[in-house]
Amino acid sequence: KYITNGNPRKLYKTLEDAGRGGFGSVYMAKRIEDKRRFAIKRVPHLSEREQWNNFDEIYFLSECNHACIVKYYQSFVSRDELWVRVPSPKK
Repeated sequence: KYITNGNPRKLYKTLEDAGRGGFGSVYMAKRIEDKRRFAIKRVPHLSEREQWNNFDEIYFLSECNHACIVKYYQSFVSRDELWVRVPSPKK
């Protein structure tokens, strides 16, 4: 329900590294189709435990509607990573 079909590597072009944390990396990317910018969080998705943790996170984000929590748009599984698309930070 929360995972979008398709290969995100063919849909988004990575522009720059925006940051790294304990659970993954965030990249600024643009959608090839219309050049809109988004932030993409790429999280390792190797073990079954990591997969469940990642699915829990996207479920939580999809259900939240609060100014202090980033808005969830879409997610993909690509190879051994979960890609979570969120809005680009405002400059």
